[in-house]
Amino acid sequence: MAGSLALPGSPWVLPAKTCILALICLSLTSTQTYLRALGMIFGYVTIHYFILKKFDIISAIPALAGCLTAGLIPQKIYNRLSDIKQSYQQKFALRTVVNRDREEIGKKLNKISSAFYEMQQLLASENPVEETPETLTYAVCQGCCFTCPRYARCRDKMGDTATPVSKLVLSALDNGKATLLDAGISLGENCTKLSRLISLANDAVKQYRKMQERKSGIEQGKEMVVSQLGGVSELLNELSMSLSSTLTFDTELEKKLIEDLGYANIIATDVVIYTDNGIPKEVNLIVRESDVDKAALPKILSDVVGINMEELSRVKAVKGMVSLNYCIAPRYKILYGESVVSKEGRHCGDTRQAVKIAPSKIMFVLSDGMGTGADAHDTSSHMLMLIETFYKAGFSHKAIFSCVSRLLALRKREDFSALDLAVVDLENGDVDFIKQGGRESYILSDKKLETIQGSALPLGIVEDAEPFIERRRLKNDDILIMLSDGITDTMSSEDFATLLCSGDFSKNPQDIAEAITADTIRLSSDHVDDMTAMVIRIVHK
Repeated sequence: MAGSLALPGSPWVLPAKTCILALICLSLTSTQTYLRALGMIFGYVTIHYFILKKFDIISAIPALAGCLTAGLIPQKIYNRLSDIKQSYQQKFALRTVVNRDREEIGKKLNKISSAFYEMQQLLASENPVEETPETLTYAVCQGCCFTCPRYARCRDKMGDTATPVSKLVLSALDNGKATLLDAGISLGENCTKLSRLISLANDAVKQYRKMQERKSGIEQGKEMVVSQLGGVSELLNELSMSLSSTLTFDTELEKKLIEDLGYANIIATDVVIYTDNGIPKEVNLIVRESDVDKAALPKILSDVVGINMEELSRVKAVKGMVSLNYCIAPRYKILYGESVVSKEGRHCGDTRQAVKIAPSKIMFVLSDGMGTGADAHDTSSHMLMLIETFYKAGFSHKAIFSCVSRLLALRKREDFSALDLAVVDLENGDVDFIKQGGRESYILSDKKLETIQGSALPLGIVEDAEPFIERRRLKNDDILIMLSDGITDTMSSEDFATLLCSGDFSKNPQDIAEAITADTIRLSSDHVDDMTAMVIRIVHK
C-alpha cells in the first residue's frame, strides 16, 4: 500500500498516507505528546514534499494545526481522559463480575438449602423407641423372678409370671405407686419375695417416668430444631432464587443523573441504577457529605428515573464522601397512636412495639404476658425481641411461631403470652393478622367496623400451638385497631361500634387511642388489668 504513494492517480494514496502516519504515531507511543506531534508533522511534510512532490501550505494548515494543538495540550489532561476510560471499563467489568458472583452464590445457597431440607427430613422421619409396660414388666421379672430359686414352682402354679407382674406394673403406672393391695391373690399366695417385687416395680416405674420427662424435653427440642431447619431451608431457597436473577444497569440514566445533580451543585462521583425489565428498582450514589441532606437530591433522582424514590440507607465512605442507597418509595405511609394504662402504675405487663422488618413492611406487635407487672413485661419483651429477630431474618410466620411456642414450653416456669401481630405492607395495603391468643382487632373503613377474631391458644401453653393467620387489604384512610384484654374484657363490639363510628373525634390515631382507654375506664367498675390500645391509620403518600 505504501508503494501506491509513488502513483499520483492511485485511489490508495490517502489510505497509504494515513497508515504511514499512524505507524509513526504508534512508534512514538512511549514518548511525550509533543514529540508525537512533531513526528506527525515531520511525516506529513516528508510524504508530501519528497514522495508526492507537491506541498501546499494552505492544504497543510488543518493537519499541522491539529498536530500542534495535540502537542500543546498538557499531559495531565491525557492522563485524566485515560483514567476516565479505565474507570468505565472497570465499572462494566465489575458489574459483569457481580452478576457472575451472584449466580455462583445462588447455586451454592440452593445446595445448602437442599442440605438443610434433607437434615429436616432425616430428623422428622425418625421414630423414637418407646418403652412399653411389657418392657417394664420384663425388667421387673428379670430383677426378681428369673433369679429366684422358686421361679419354676411359681411358673407351674401361676403359668407365665409376667401376667400377674404386669398388673402390678400397671397399677404403679396408674396410681404412681404399687402396694400390697395391687399384688392380687396369685402373687400373694405364691411369691415369697413380694415386697422386693413391689419395690422393683415402683423403682422401674419411677425411672420410666424420669426417662419420659427427659425424652419429652429432647423431643420438644428436636421438633424445634426440625422446624428451624425447615425455616432455614426455605429462607436459603428464597435467597438463592433472588440471586439467580441477573442484575441489569441503565448507564444512560446514570450519566443523566450525574449531569442533573451537577447542575444543582450536587457532586456524584459514582452512580449505579439497578433495573428489572427496564424499570429502575434501586439506586446507589456516592456524593459529598455536604450534599446528602440537600432537598434537591431525592427530587432530581425521582425525576430522572421517573419513579418516586426514598432513601433506604447511608454509609460513610472515604475522603468526605457518603454512599446513599435509594429504593422505590411505597404507596402508603402510616400514622400511629397508642394509649397505655398500667394497673400497678409502674410496669405494664402489655408490651407493644412497631418495627420496620423490610423496606416496605412494618410489624406492629402487642403482647400480653401472664399476669401484670414486671414479670409479665419481661416475658413479653424477651419474646418480642426473638420474634423481631426472626422476622428481620426473613423466616415465615409459621416457622417463627412454631419455634417460639416450643421454646416457651421447654421452660420450667409456666410462662405464656397472648400475642397479637399485624404486618402491614405499605406497597399494596395488605395486612397479615397473626394471633396467638391475642384478642380481637378491628378495622374501621368508611364508618363500618369489621372484627378480626383470633382462636389460637397463647404461646407457651402447648408446644405445637398453631397461630391464627388472616389477611386483609386496607385502602386510603382505613384505621386498624389492636387491643389488649384489659380493654376487650370491658368493652363489647357494640361499645366499639358506638365509640368509633360516632364521629365525635378526628381521625388522629392518638385521639382515637386515648378515647378508647378513657371509655374503658369509664365503663369498668374495677381496673383489674393493664390496658393498651394501638391505632394505625394508612394514608397515601
